[in-house]
Amino acid sequence: MNKYIIHQYFGGLGDNLQFSTIPELCYHSGIECFISDNNVYRNPEIKELVWDCNPYVNGYSSDVPNAGSCRHPGGYRGASSIVDAMEDYHGFGFKNHLPIIYYYPKFKKEFSDKIIIDFSAISAKDRYNGDSIKYITDDIQNKQECIVIKSKKNSFNYYSLNQFEQYQFNDIFEYCDLIYSCKKFMCLDSGGQVLAAAISRFKADIKVDCYLPIGWGINFNIGMYFFKPINYKNIIM
Repeated sequence: MNKYIIHQYFGGLGDNLQFSTIPELCYHSGIECFISDNNVYRNPEIKELVWDCNPYVNGYSSDVPNAGSCRHPGGYRGASSIVDAMEDYHGFGFKNHLPIIYYYPKFKKEFSDKIIIDFSAISAKDRYNGDSIKYITDDIQNKQECIVIKSKKNSFNYYSLNQFEQYQFNDIFEYCDLIYSCKKFMCLDSGGQVLAAAISRFKADIKVDCYLPIGWGINFNIGMYFFKPINYKNIIM
């Protein structure tokens, strides 16, 4: 097979990033890699960051997809993350633990001593409630350093965090800049933590606390959305 056409149907940032390493692997294997015209995005900026910026994507195609979700049967025991699980399903073996982006974040010095909080989520929003969010905010040290960020265009922040300073970022690229620049990034189990894992490629000492839904365990050996640079924390109530 000399051409892959990637398609996934969930549309989230993490859903797209799970396949982000495939185009470069295709390039080094002599395989053309396209993104399906029918690939799903919850907002167009996901497409811009994950695929338009990827120099190894050959373009977009209306042909029937033969890569992406159609090769995704679920978790994969033995894979250290969803990324290398997807690589293996596509015939490349385990190559990368982390997702990848090809936008190099810009350093914003004014956020370098700040704790950035993003509790936006879509797929995970029903797994948290007011009590679990209170548990997380009560756990925060140095609350005066915290800033809650929200997108000017696509805010899915379902929780009132008015006790903290607020900041609205312009687009997904500034979102990358904030994660890259801050002292610590705090998030739920959402696309933000997958993006932070990708950004750790540019910042080896990145500090990220990702709070998992109540009852979830942490397992790096089942091919799911767990990445070693991220500090996963359980909500204990």
